[in-house]
Amino acid sequence: MRNQIHKDISRHTLFGAHYFISLEYKLDNPLTNGCIVDIETTGLNPLSDKIITLGIIKKNLLLIYQLTHEDSYWRFWSLCNRLVKKQPIPRYGYACGFEADFLKILDDNWHDLTEYFEVDYDNECPVRRYSLVDVTRHPFPNEPIDIDGSQVPQEWQQYLTSKNKIHLTNIIYHSVCDLHRTKQLIDKKHINVNT
Repeated sequence: MRNQIHKDISRHTLFGAHYFISLEYKLDNPLTNGCIVDIETTGLNPLSDKIITLGIIKKNLLLIYQLTHEDSYWRFWSLCNRLVKKQPIPRYGYACGFEADFLKILDDNWHDLTEYFEVDYDNECPVRRYSLVDVTRHPFPNEPIDIDGSQVPQEWQQYLTSKNKIHLTNIIYHSVCDLHRTKQLIDKKHINVNT
């Protein structure tokens, strides 16, 4: 998958009128209702940081939208906001309050899957949320592990400095893995996503 992403990115021209890349992949195992939304950002603060990647799974499609020009951010944000609003509901995500805050879509159509994976260790340790990597398996076992989400801002900065598409590949591959991991949670039989 990672090599395919890099090949697909390499076909795109990153300069001129195109301020984002869009990629589409077919899934063997479709999502039966709603959609999965995942974003990658330059940091954790929706007031000062920016969305750089939007990933969506709906039915048997995995869609990626990747910002390529920082100076076109508000056009990209507007595109992301409109695209997510058009998707079938409910919108599934892992800690999807993050997505809701960045996209400014603060409605009741989000279904947060983190609620299924909280553990209270003891009185001294507050309830800890497992990370998505803690509760799922790597979706592409014969490929390298994707970067950690905390490395996305650094990859973005390296891309902006060098324009080397390998940094976009790393970000997009991480997003694709997160989307697949989130779908694994939905597919687990003990989670009833229709509630």
